[in-house]
Amino acid sequence: MTLDWMMSMILLVDDSDTCIFLHRKIIKLALPAATIHTARNGQEALQFLLEHRDRLPKVVFLDLNMPVMNGFKFIEAFNALDLPDKEKITIVVISSSEDSEDVRQSQELGIEHYMVKPLTVAKLKAMAPVIHLTIR
Repeated sequence: MTLDWMMSMILLVDDSDTCIFLHRKIIKLALPAATIHTARNGQEALQFLLEHRDRLPKVVFLDLNMPVMNGFKFIEAFNALDLPDKEKITIVVISSSEDSEDVRQSQELGIEHYMVKPLTVAKLKAMAPVIHLTIR
């Protein structure tokens, strides 16, 4: 299945201005028609999802280490949410942590995709088939 990225939305969740800036640029290079929204922490991301329940993002790129609500707490709260078509959202953890414990904990929470920062076009291309992206 290939998603229609002309109408797609991506949610980028990270507390770092630098990461948001760079990752937004990388995503736009690979997916120029995608709409990218940002949240600074898990709580803002949950609020975004609740406010956009009629048009949810296709992919959430999620940092783990953030203030207010970290990535693990976001995943737990996301799993408990009652959202239509929630199962169609792919969460990709994108973290500076290479710690196998973080990878294991992400997997235990149901996350299948874990990427170490920084995001690159090459990493997006490599992951594209498994998260149903069509990259230019």
